[in-house]
Amino acid sequence: MVKKLLGEKIKIAIYDGVMPSSIFIENLIGSLSKKEVKIYLFGRSLNKCFYYSHNVKIFSYPKNKILSLGFIFIQILYMLFMHPRRLKKIYFHYKSISKKEKIHFINWWRKILPVVNNLPDIFHIQWAKALPKWFFLKDLFNVKLVLSLRGAHINYSPLADIEIKDTYKQLFPHVDVFHAVSDAIRFEAQRYGALDSKIKTVYSGIDLPALNNFRKTNWSIQKTFHFLSVGRYHWKKGYQYALIAIKELLNENFDVHYTIIAKNEPSEEVLYQIHDLSIKDSITLTSSKTQKGVYKKMSESDCLLLPSVEEGVANVILEAMALGVPVISSNCGGMTEVIDDGSNGLIFNKRDTSNLANVMKNFIKMHEDQKKEMVKKARKQIEKKHDYDALGNKMYQLYKSIEL
Repeated sequence: MVKKLLGEKIKIAIYDGVMPSSIFIENLIGSLSKKEVKIYLFGRSLNKCFYYSHNVKIFSYPKNKILSLGFIFIQILYMLFMHPRRLKKIYFHYKSISKKEKIHFINWWRKILPVVNNLPDIFHIQWAKALPKWFFLKDLFNVKLVLSLRGAHINYSPLADIEIKDTYKQLFPHVDVFHAVSDAIRFEAQRYGALDSKIKTVYSGIDLPALNNFRKTNWSIQKTFHFLSVGRYHWKKGYQYALIAIKELLNENFDVHYTIIAKNEPSEEVLYQIHDLSIKDSITLTSSKTQKGVYKKMSESDCLLLPSVEEGVANVILEAMALGVPVISSNCGGMTEVIDDGSNGLIFNKRDTSNLANVMKNFIKMHEDQKKEMVKKARKQIEKKHDYDALGNKMYQLYKSIEL
């Protein structure tokens, strides 16, 4: 990295579009804010956001359309006096794309103007499908682009949509640096032109002190064995496979109960399957208003189950391992980079309900001492590779590798 002027901090925008964001991104902001950088957050505030650092600055826009018009006017007026050349560039860019694409005037300008008025040195995009909307920052203003490679946006979106695939192939070779959440996903990105030399794998970081009050302390066998999954209702979460496995366990007279915690409403497919399998009494579909509530339910469960067919590295598994909750995960995405089967957790073949049911049965029969040893190794894994501060350190090094 070319040195900035003496005393001037590098300005890094961590862009998701909404605030607060996912646990990974919030942990990244918190950990990175301890470094000598300025962090810019752009987007719409879902709830009140506050960060205990003078290094973090929030630029939010109003949701209301009438207020947005006033917001846009003030932003344009500011740019007219402070950055007239930027206004000219952005105006002609808008004219060129508005002819080709269906762009909502208010939506576009209220998102774009705060960013152009407060140009960062590095713009870190969290979701690959947002790359085309922000690529003009590189073309027009030489802002360096970092793109996170994670989940659906890489693993199946370009397979299902040829237009997304072509866009990735066109733009990926020009991204300055990629951040991969796992080694597995970095290989997927190379199919679309991402250069391996530009991809850095940085695993999620967990705020261990924040979880310590919820750590599990009892692994003794109760009358009913409680499995738990956490995550939104979406086909990629693989709940259909977990429900079939639960049915198999019940048929063999295992006393089990399965709870799914999700923010959104259960899908019709999930509700129908529960009814069709006649397992309603053994299933709980619930939600939690707070993350602390989720942690409490996790620590009260006997096992955290991840039946997903696609993930990068699931944060909920890392949290469970930190909490001392035993984990069973499918071998999707980068999960085998985190879980050493039989050592710090258990792995099954994704979509294989018989394999999953067998793994669950074997785990139920496992001696308490074996479970204690498993969660002990899991905690050490988190402390070694997924520490909160280590996330900020590694991402800071990633940003420093870019020539400004």
